Formats: sequence, structure tokens, C-alpha cells
Amino acid sequence: MKMSVSRPLILLTLGLLTLIGCNSQDKQASNPDKPEPPTEDCQLNWQQTFEHLNRTWLRSRYDHSCVEQADNAPTIRTSKDAATALHYQNIFDRERERYGYHPRFIPGRPYFDANNLPWMIVNNMNQFNRGDDQPGYHQDPVTLARTDKPLHALTYDDRVYSSFYSNGVECTDCDSYLVRLTESGEWVSISLRELERELGFRQNDDGLDGYRYRYIEQVYFQNNGDVFFKLDHGVVRYQASSQSWLGYSKHWIAQTEMVGDGEHAPLFVRAKNRTYTISRLVSQGNGELIWQDEVVPLPLSLGLYRGSHPIVWHGNTLHIAAISFDALDHNRQDYNTGQYYVRYQLGSESADVMFMGWSGSTSEATPDSHNQPIIHIDSKDRLHFLSGAHNHQIWHRYSQLPVTDERWNNNHQLWVDGETANDKFSPGPDSPVARYPGDLPLKDGVNYVGQPYGRYTYVHGVITEGDNLYLAMRNTAPDTDAPSGYRLEWLEGELQSGGNYQWQDVGVVVMPNWQQYSNYTQKVHQDKLGNLYLLFTYEIQNFNDDSWFNQSLRVSKSSQQECAELSNNSDCIHVVTEHYRRWPNEALAGSSSRYSQPYQHNPTLLMSTDNGQNWRLANTETFLAHRIP
Repeated sequence: MKMSVSRPLILLTLGLLTLIGCNSQDKQASNPDKPEPPTEDCQLNWQQTFEHLNRTWLRSRYDHSCVEQADNAPTIRTSKDAATALHYQNIFDRERERYGYHPRFIPGRPYFDANNLPWMIVNNMNQFNRGDDQPGYHQDPVTLARTDKPLHALTYDDRVYSSFYSNGVECTDCDSYLVRLTESGEWVSISLRELERELGFRQNDDGLDGYRYRYIEQVYFQNNGDVFFKLDHGVVRYQASSQSWLGYSKHWIAQTEMVGDGEHAPLFVRAKNRTYTISRLVSQGNGELIWQDEVVPLPLSLGLYRGSHPIVWHGNTLHIAAISFDALDHNRQDYNTGQYYVRYQLGSESADVMFMGWSGSTSEATPDSHNQPIIHIDSKDRLHFLSGAHNHQIWHRYSQLPVTDERWNNNHQLWVDGETANDKFSPGPDSPVARYPGDLPLKDGVNYVGQPYGRYTYVHGVITEGDNLYLAMRNTAPDTDAPSGYRLEWLEGELQSGGNYQWQDVGVVVMPNWQQYSNYTQKVHQDKLGNLYLLFTYEIQNFNDDSWFNQSLRVSKSSQQECAELSNNSDCIHVVTEHYRRWPNEALAGSSSRYSQPYQHNPTLLMSTDNGQNWRLANTETFLAHRIP
């Protein structure tokens, strides 16, 4: 499907004429003051090379010499009423527009090496432009000026690129990059497309190599100094003992969940057709690794939403948090999606599968893929299973004993027939929920996460050194101290003296001005010193050609007149026009009655040294200040 810009340009022109004709202040309202954009003086020698880890690295093409954020960038304090949260203005004025956030890197999921310095596989789709059906090019995120920087093949969703480069039309400009920060403060990179060629991995006909999905970017550091990461058709390994770079070819391995235990090379898990396929890189005792697959049969169809922390590898056992995709009545209820725990002893090719409870969804189309649960293990070897949800409640179940206790693991054998989750875990919900959290009373004994009647989506989090749990989730619950909308919120589960957990919704981290659908695709990471990093992007949905937004009162109306009657014309923004003013060649997705933005723009990375009470925009100095010599 080719993208045409004729319609966007017409809409842009008509929208601007309408705005100017109605009120001379309208144009100013949609163009707020913002920090000065980077200038040509920001340029560095992007051809400069650096020798690290027995390889030549190029200076990252997204490094620059300018200030990474303005002096007015505030400390963001998580707050229940959102008063000190990060507030968006207009509809799209965010960190870059308000605080000049222009880091020397494209924010991605940070993985930390032995020196506590980040490695990322970056996402730069927000700087993509493909106007007039010409080849795609890179543009500066602030000035929108065309640059000579390369494009990335990495995107939030594969459908974006496949819509541009289908039927064998190759994207010759596209690439993905492994980027890392050196001890001396340079951002250096490796082209993943070139690395695929060097290692002899299969390349795709459309030219989209490396990662297809931003949420499954993963880098794994083994305790012996080896480093692993995935590409579409193989796994790359830096072997520390020989200082060599090795490749292990395997088709579509990037679409698996990579899991490590620190002691071994990683393994890779894929869910398909009532099975889990586990692909392992098994040591041969001489530093060499070979592929070994094992297939785990399952009694029902279980999914695995990659990148959400659905697996823990401990000892010889995989502990998996699974989502039901089964069509059987027991596993398919309106507005409910079954949550399952799977315990698998490596090499056994048989597993324990336990029903953990129902998770709610406001969507009747269940099972709902939003409802992927997550799983963590604490310092005492207790498991923590946290349900998924789609605008619904989240609940927490923890193992009654450490998983290493033979009374719990049955001497590492399969459990006895008839044992249920209540025999192994703290209480959970034993009956389906209603469409909305408040439609049924709370279940006795269930440990609800955050607000008991919360409307949460996309659970992701970490467990800290003190065995406290921290989660970042979207929340739309209306009965809160914060304004209505799709807020990005921070939750804490505090370990109590008796081993149970006390949960609270600490409050709002990001408060968008747009009160309708917003999406963040947030991920939480932790460095070796316990500092927390929150990565998120942002997009809006659910608007149409007639949508006008009153930015002062945060209300959408179906005409400019209705919008202006609420306050005045200068507060009113035509949503479609505002989108195309900022991204002229980025055609909106969806139908004309319900548009959505196809890209999540301007990824942002926040950092906290106090478990999420306070946050600040992460930049290069943030990382360097916490490096380990």
C-alpha cells in the first residue's frame, strides 16, 4: 500500500485557513513557546571510529554536542493529584517541546554492563519521513529538517514498515543499531544490518533487518563477560574470553523471549499451537555453543507477550506467566482472560500448568492480548505473579514457600494431580469479573494492586533489593484525585514483616492534556546500583475529521463552534490539522471515524534514585554519574 500525502496536505491547508479565519490567536495557540532547536553547531564527526571489545565502532549518528535539555527541566515528583507530575500541554507538547529534551541518544530499553553503562537497541521511527512517495529519509525531531542520518528498521509495530515496503520493495536506507555509552562518554554504535551480513545471517527481501518490534529489544550480559542480543535470523555473541564476535543462525529468533540466569548462555521461548518451543544455546565445554530445541506440550493454547518479563529462569526450572488464548468455555469468558502459571523443568518436555485466576477487560473480544501477566522472583526465592488487565484491576499472588523448597517443588518433579494455585500461592480471584471493576464487590483475600477499583493496562515492573515491587501502568480510573484521562502511574508493593505485601498507587508520573485514548508502551529497567529507568513513548487515538480539542478545559467537541462556546477560539485545536502540522507526511491510521497515530513519537527516558518518588529526564551525564569503575 502506497502512502499519499495529497489528503493530509489538503486537510492541513483547510484546517489552517479555518483557524486563521476564525480567530487570529488560534495559530499562536497551537504554536507555543519552546526551547531553541539544535543548530548546525551540534554536529560531531560521525565518521569517527573507536576500538572497543576487539571491534571498530562508529560514533553514533544520534550523538551531538549540544545541550541535552533546557535549564528549566523540572524534577518530576510522583503525586496522587498529578500536581507535580510531568504535564503535557496543547495535545502534543511534551518533553522536547517544553524542556528542550534532546538527549545524545535515541532513548531505548537500557541494559547495563559491568561498568553500569547502558547498551540499547534503538528506535527512531519518530524521525521518519516519506513524503511524495519518495524513499524514506531521516529528519531532525525538533526542526523537522532533512538530515543525512540513516533510518532505523526498528519500530513499535511491524505493520508500519510493511505498509511502506511490501511486495518485495526493499528499504535500502533502513538499518538498526546497537548503541552503547563508553567510559569516556562517547555514544558508539554498530550497524545491525552490516553485522547480519558479516555473520552470514539470512536477510529479508524487504531490507528490514534486525528488530521488527521495539518491545522485544533485549541485551543479555552473562556473568563471565559474554554479551548476547538477537537479530531477525540469528543471535550475536561477544565472547569475552577470546574477544571475538560470533553468530548463531536461527530464523525469526528475534520474535522470541530471551531469558538468562546469569550463569549460562540465554535461552529463547516461543508460544505456538499449544506448545512452548525452547531454543537453547548449549555449551560444549570448550567455549562453543550449539542450538538445542525442546518442545513443551500444553493442555491449552497459552500465549506469551514478549518483552513484558513473562519468564523467570531459576536453577533448572522455567517459571512462566501465561495468558490464555484457548477457545474452550472454561478459558473464554466475556470481559475475562484466563491467567496461567507454567512450571517447566528443562529437559523434561512436560510441565505443570495452573489456572491462577481471571483478569478483567472492558473489551468483549476476549481473550484479550492486553492481559499478559508478569512474573518475578525475590531474594528469598519466592515467586511473584502479577495479573494483566485491560482497563481493569490487577492482582498479586506470591508463592507460599521458596521455589527451592522441596515441599513446594515436589523434589523437582511434577506436582500431584489435583493441586491448585491455592495450594502453592497466596489467594487469588476464583470467579470471573464484570466488565467494569466497580460492577462487582471485591473478592475476599485477594491482594489487589494499587487502587482496588483501578483501571490499569500494560503491567511492567521490577523487584528491588529489598524485595519491594514497583510497577508502571496506565490508569484510567475516574474516581481519583488526579484529572481524568489516560495517566501513566507508578505503583509500589511494600514487603511487610509477615511476608505479605501492602500495595499503593503512589501517583501520576505523566499527565497528558488529551483526555481521550493515550498509549505509552512503558518499560521499567534497573541498573546495577538499583536506580530505576522508565522508558515510554506516546500516541493518541480516537479522533476524527470533526474533532476539536479545548486545550484549556481538556474537552473534545465535534465542531469549532461547540469548542469555542466552552471558553474562546484561542483554546481550540483542530486535532487532525495539528497532527499534520507537526508530521506533514505521516498519514493517520484507522478509519476516518476513529483515527490513530501510526507512530509513537519521541521516546523519553526518566531516571529515579529513590524508587520512583522523584524522576528526572535521563541524559548522558545521568549514566556517567553512576558508572562503576
